[in-house]
Amino acid sequence: MRIEWLEAFQKTVETKSFTKASEQLHMSQPALSKQIRSLESYFGCQLFVRSASGVVLTKEGELLIKAGNEIVERVQKAHRELAELNEEKQVVIGSWPSIASSFLPQKFRQSENFRAEKISIKTSHTFSDLMTGLKENVYDGILMDDRFVEHHFLSELLFIEPIMLYFHKDHPLAEKKEVTFSDIEEASFLSLPEGCDCRIIIEKAFEEKGKPYNVASEIEFGQSILGFISANLGIALLPKLFSGMISPEIRAVEISDIALNRHISLISNNKETGKIIKNYLKD
Repeated sequence: MRIEWLEAFQKTVETKSFTKASEQLHMSQPALSKQIRSLESYFGCQLFVRSASGVVLTKEGELLIKAGNEIVERVQKAHRELAELNEEKQVVIGSWPSIASSFLPQKFRQSENFRAEKISIKTSHTFSDLMTGLKENVYDGILMDDRFVEHHFLSELLFIEPIMLYFHKDHPLAEKKEVTFSDIEEASFLSLPEGCDCRIIIEKAFEEKGKPYNVASEIEFGQSILGFISANLGIALLPKLFSGMISPEIRAVEISDIALNRHISLISNNKETGKIIKNYLKD
């Protein structure tokens, strides 16, 4: 039996709804249903029956929720005790390069709790690498937009930022007072690699507009893309964090008629680890 099965069971009992429980657990409803079925298969009994008001516990479900609460509470207590033991150990945070080069240094500089020797930062370029690292305990926590990936980890939103259009001051777009989607829908872009949150957000936005996201060149690092733009070698859609790194030759503007936003969350294995990392990010 896996502890996330019990946590899924708890959340479904709490919300009395598979839909609400799956939303709060950041997973699809079929994935949640699969976890509940796995739990039912493990114990060999039905735990819920559907009703007009949602889902209702069976007698077996009522028995299990009491025992399940105790099990989860004990596991969480163990996490807390281990976190206290590990509090003086180094915390490893995984993130995108843009987060590691801008957001984290700014937050650490403002934090009274920051100690350089207690923090290790590792970067990656794909969802799969970050999530796999968290699952395999390579990272204690990761920072990314997790709206497009199913997982059972704890997630707390840290901030929302727009994705902006970056171009050279001599580019024709610089003459416009306002840039709209129609101004860029046929353009080709310098782009971050596939598998990162920014790329997925942009591709989904273009798809909703019925247009392809045309990539002229894929470049691994946002700072490198800015170098190309500074040399007037292309345009790009990048998170607002990069606007603090641009040279005087570069302009950064929001697209006025399309919603492009990145939601950065802290994802961790347990509440205690998340609290330790969040403590380093406090002003």
